[in-house]
Amino acid sequence: MPVESAPGVVAELTGRIALITSDVDGRQMLAVSSVDRLSAEGGRAVIAESRAAYIAEYGDPAWSLIVGGC
Repeated sequence: MPVESAPGVVAELTGRIALITSDVDGRQMLAVSSVDRLSAEGGRAVIAESRAAYIAEYGDPAWSLIVGGC
């Protein structure tokens, strides 16, 4: 099995995501209009925002593991 670099994996996923289609009124339409690549810093910011929103909605999963894990 070949080992891929992270940029190679990102490029492959970007290409696959760009080709995802959905049926709309009997026609195949692209599911996304564009795929933008994030910098590492931008990716970390998105993850932080998503985590904060998840915790606000559902609570901190790490805390529930500590409390309920015994």
